[in-house]
Amino acid sequence: MLWIESVRRICKPDFNFTKKNSYFCADHFELKCFMNNEKNILTKFAVPTIFPGSDSSSLLVNPVDKPPFKKQKYYAFSKLSSENITASTSVGIIDTKLDETDLNNGYYLNVKRVSQLSDKSKKLYYLDRKQKNQIVKLKTKLLKCRNNLAKVHNTTYSKLFSNLSQRLDPIGVKFIESQVKNCKRRRPTYNSQNKALALAIYKRGARCYRFLQKFFILPSKSSIRKYLGQIPLEVGINKKLFSKLSERVKKMCPRDRVCCLAFDEIALSPNLNYDISKDHVIGYVDLGSLGRQNEVGNHALVFLVQGISKHWKQPIAYYFTQDVVKTQDLKVLLVEIISALQSCGLKVVCTVCDQGSTNRSAIRQLVSDSPNKDSFIVNSQEIVPIFDVPHLLKNTRNPLYKYNIKFSQNKTAKFNHIVQCYEIDKSKRFQGLRKLQDHYFQLNRSNVKMKVKIAAQTLSASVAHEIESMVSNPSTGIPAEAILTAEFVNDINDLFDSLNSRIIQLNKNICWKKIKSWQFESIENNKIKNVLPVKSGWISTIERIQKIWKECSEKHGFTYLRTRYLNQDPVENLFSSVRQCGGCNDNPTPSQFISALKTCIVNNLVSNQNRGSNCEEDEATLLENLQNFFENEPDNHPNSNNNTIDNIEFQNFVIPVVLDSDISDEKFDTQAAAYVCGFLVKKIKLSECINCKNCLLTENLEPQHILTMFKEFDDSRRLNYVTRNLVIYIINIHDTVIKFLNSFGHFPSLRTNLLLILNKIDFSWFSCSEHFDQIKNQLLDTSSLLLIRKYCDDKNRNFKSHAGRKATQKKMKILCQSKL
Repeated sequence: MLWIESVRRICKPDFNFTKKNSYFCADHFELKCFMNNEKNILTKFAVPTIFPGSDSSSLLVNPVDKPPFKKQKYYAFSKLSSENITASTSVGIIDTKLDETDLNNGYYLNVKRVSQLSDKSKKLYYLDRKQKNQIVKLKTKLLKCRNNLAKVHNTTYSKLFSNLSQRLDPIGVKFIESQVKNCKRRRPTYNSQNKALALAIYKRGARCYRFLQKFFILPSKSSIRKYLGQIPLEVGINKKLFSKLSERVKKMCPRDRVCCLAFDEIALSPNLNYDISKDHVIGYVDLGSLGRQNEVGNHALVFLVQGISKHWKQPIAYYFTQDVVKTQDLKVLLVEIISALQSCGLKVVCTVCDQGSTNRSAIRQLVSDSPNKDSFIVNSQEIVPIFDVPHLLKNTRNPLYKYNIKFSQNKTAKFNHIVQCYEIDKSKRFQGLRKLQDHYFQLNRSNVKMKVKIAAQTLSASVAHEIESMVSNPSTGIPAEAILTAEFVNDINDLFDSLNSRIIQLNKNICWKKIKSWQFESIENNKIKNVLPVKSGWISTIERIQKIWKECSEKHGFTYLRTRYLNQDPVENLFSSVRQCGGCNDNPTPSQFISALKTCIVNNLVSNQNRGSNCEEDEATLLENLQNFFENEPDNHPNSNNNTIDNIEFQNFVIPVVLDSDISDEKFDTQAAAYVCGFLVKKIKLSECINCKNCLLTENLEPQHILTMFKEFDDSRRLNYVTRNLVIYIINIHDTVIKFLNSFGHFPSLRTNLLLILNKIDFSWFSCSEHFDQIKNQLLDTSSLLLIRKYCDDKNRNFKSHAGRKATQKKMKILCQSKL
């Protein structure tokens, strides 16, 4: 042992080198013996050679040279102890007890083969090999145990979720699975399905979402809004949606591609909202490829396509209109959408709509332009237009309130007979007409007049049977002629069941020819009308449904036709789901409508979720839910030529100029403008340039600073006191923005076009040439965004006040009618 031999010469003869706590300090080693400058790590062959106060020549011990062989075995002792020495080898670490003679034999063995080792060293070597192999085997066994444990863990969860999938909706299973995965993560992750479900919960109510966040791991509101903005669903025909539909349609069989196009309008609350990401104001009339108009929209026109053989559905386009869409615009939109559906591979055989005046006029013009009398042609394909049967039922009940309907050889149906039957039935112990209520017969109320559900319950088989039973009993006091009303009601009920059936059944003996004999006798003056829209609507719909059946059976191999799939209930159910987003929102704003429509489509919530709703469940599945094609870049909105920068009116726009002499310091408007200017200066983060500060700010108190002084929290001046030149500049910007928005607020790229106009306003009073462009651009960007939003807020306040007055007048009118 070289260390002991080096020290033995200076130590006392009785010094015990095998004590547990015997160490060398760093002062006894040369610099080359250390591996670093801190002198806390020795090399493998370091030997103490420095001993002050002694004969260095007799104390120097040459260190052991580095062996020339790379794979040599050696043993080194870290402590001078014989009780428990840890031997370190290149193979592993071996704990063993060695006697003092082993220490004296040396600590390093310069050998190449095991055969050159001594017996004791061989035992240590083989023991080391054996323990090393055992360690490797134990590690392998541990790894297998961990893998098996992971498999058992995954199997347990897979069995759990497989059991849950049998009892829960797939969305609920995915939600529970995400909760299990995210409970162990510091930063939860969410896929598109998790975000879509969270979006649906959030749209049910923000208060409900905050409550559920206390118990579940849900995305933040900002994540939900960002997810909602990524859904590509813009006004008009969406190219991404139709490209995705074409891929889906290719996998469908030819018969499942047969479909009908339904469209209807939903009432909206007038509202303007600036979308900074798309740089346009949402709320103006927007007809997609036909362009935007400088009118505030209060209706949304929605187009939905639904299958006839396999009942699927898909909302495909929407537009914003004012009141009702114009006839010529509706014709263009119908042909455009049908052409887009045909390019996807779908076979549109018919269109379905209600009997609105615009719808009837557009269909009449399309049919008149076609060689056929009851259809029109789009790309060499025949399209049959029909009216919604539930709306025809409602339009049949409404004339009964004003007319007595004569049918088949002087038979007359009267609404008064139904009212008498209901009044008599109320006095019975067990009523037969329990679904009817008093307000069902107050047709002067719009909510009663517009509901199909009330019309279906009024003209039902139960009412007809109850009238027949009362007529058979003279003591009830109902006239005998009421039996004719019962016959009319029963015929309408059978006709409605036949044209709105979801099951395969034998045709009832329905005399459709009776409708051609209908005459309408006015209750007030007994004048007779031979034609009303409801009569022509029934006749044309019946004839055209027969034509649809003939085409489907001959060309597409249909063996039966579910007439329930030829109405617009899916559109009405979609509207019901939209109104449920954000609570009970009967008239959403355009922005709310867009977000609610995205939410319903992404979560497949386009079916009605209310009990006792106006329409029945349509039982159709969504063809595409938009979750599979999110893009960071928004769609390019189709714009017309009159909405571009080349518009003549835009080029001839005159900027209003306000001079210093036009502004009076006595007006409070100047003080408010100065306060707003101070806010804008704070927003642009003014640099330390003295010239810039002198041009924008002043230390002298002027008349326009009175409001700013009162706004101060205390005597210290924390707010910005701006110069008069800046106040005049911002006032000019304000007047220009308001005038521009009044004329061109419906323009796309609104802020981009506005900045081109605002750059023409005089800014020569700003004398800092170094930061001239920078300060000007910052002021224009900040002020333009502020003023656009201010303009929208002012308009929305006027809309709300007008809607409030209108609602009050409507309530007073209903109240007066009820008292009368």
